[in-house]
Amino acid sequence: MIKTNTSNDRIHSLFALPAIATMLLLSGCSERHSAQTPSAAPTPAAAQPESSSALEDPGNVVKGAFSPGGLATTYEAHFQDKQLQRINEQRKTAGGAAAGGEYSFYGARLMQYQGVALQSDARLELKFDMQGSVTAANSSAGKVSDEELSGIRNRAQMLRSHAVARRGTQGHGG
Repeated sequence: MIKTNTSNDRIHSLFALPAIATMLLLSGCSERHSAQTPSAAPTPAAAQPESSSALEDPGNVVKGAFSPGGLATTYEAHFQDKQLQRINEQRKTAGGAAAGGEYSFYGARLMQYQGVALQSDARLELKFDMQGSVTAANSSAGKVSDEELSGIRNRAQMLRSHAVARRGTQGHGG
């Protein structure tokens, strides 16, 4: 028996087209999303090659200026996949000299700091584990004080908070 199209069949077909189009669009979106989702855990910024900044999308860099702890600071915060990777900071010391450093993050965790100490002209290299414990602390002036470690951690969090807030504001038309 051959079935012929009735007006009801045509009406049902017309209503089905938008649903089919929507399903195709949604499946395309999820395929693009899953193609961008990494299959392995992300690598902490401290372990990523520095040459990645040359290929970086300018929309992933947030620039800011403020004075945490009374030290005039400018910075560039580098984001990847909406996550802060690192902050490059330039600041003025209490004596007016230029100093700076690079803070590397994994999520909200400070993983590494390389740069000038906050309380002296010493050059520091600090590394932290996921629990925040110091795994390496090297200074051109010898031992790194607990006060210096605390200052670097606090400064990293202030810079991170400022950069993430600016990124959120920029994302909403600001």
